[in-house]
Order: sequence, then structure tokens, then C-alpha cells
Amino acid sequence: MIAGLARFPGTRGRVAFAGESFNIGVRSASDRLPRAEGTVALYAWRAGRLRPIRDFAETEADDQLLYIVPLSQFKAE
Repeated sequence: MIAGLARFPGTRGRVAFAGESFNIGVRSASDRLPRAEGTVALYAWRAGRLRPIRDFAETEADDQLLYIVPLSQFKAE
């Protein structure tokens, strides 16, 4: 389990729904790491409050972001 969670920086867990597995991650909005295809922004921790967001464009530099990434794109064919 630990090795699986260490696969991506900021990984906090995994969840499955609608027949798909997703990685749950947290990162700073100021990180310049590339986003994987299909990454979905969920929440921003801003000024001591958790705020729902629909798009990464809604983030501010000091935000901590909670997001999900579909894992199917990383499976070997």
C-alpha cells in the first residue's frame, strides 16, 4: 500500500467510482508540476477555509489543492 501511494508526489489515497480508479492528491497551487490528463480540481484550502472549486483557473498562489487523477491512463497496454 505504501509503495502504491508513493507513486505520485502528494498522493493521499485512491478511490474508485463509475468503473474507474482515481488517485487523490494534494499540492500547492504554486507548484509548477505538469498536470496529468483528466486531472479534476475539487477543493482549495484558502485562508483557513476549504472552498469547492471547479477549475484550476480558480486557484490562488497560496492555495493547497485537493484533486483527483484517473489512473487508467497509466496502465500498461
